[in-house]
Amino acid sequence: MVVVPFVQMLSRNFLSCFCVLVSSLGLLVPSGRAEHSHTQPTTVTISVRTIQATDPTHHHSNDTEKSPALHLASSLQDLEARLSNLPFSNFQLIASKEETLTLKKKNSLQLPNGQSLTFRPVYLEDRKIGLWLDWRDKDGSEILNTRVHFDSNDAVLTGTDCAADAGLILAIKAVPVGN
Repeated sequence: MVVVPFVQMLSRNFLSCFCVLVSSLGLLVPSGRAEHSHTQPTTVTISVRTIQATDPTHHHSNDTEKSPALHLASSLQDLEARLSNLPFSNFQLIASKEETLTLKKKNSLQLPNGQSLTFRPVYLEDRKIGLWLDWRDKDGSEILNTRVHFDSNDAVLTGTDCAADAGLILAIKAVPVGN
């Protein structure tokens, strides 16, 4: 490693920190050693399931009253525990879409009912993902504009009423590509 004279005058600790910093920035690799850097993924796969919720239920605090039977499509079985806490008893999958997005780039996705979702992955750290999302009605009115923090491979549910006796639920999952 070639060291310029003024750096030689610096204390050993500072020089050590300086070399680690310069090396971590990719500016200096000591000769004779190959460095294996762990690169973070820069893309994320987003999957969105659009779910129609119908047959409203009325949850009561009375434990003696039985909740109505839950009817859900087989493709939604992984969400059963969470869907059972919602005030509906019937859940049908309307559509399922998957997109691969690049970090810091926006991408829009059309839902089957004319609504749209715009995503922008904000960060990827280990298995955690930060995602900005903007959900718009078919006429462009804002339904939800927020930042969501995911644990990789875990779906987030969000929804809205679409009629007096029905709701629309989005199950959104984000997974880093390559993990």
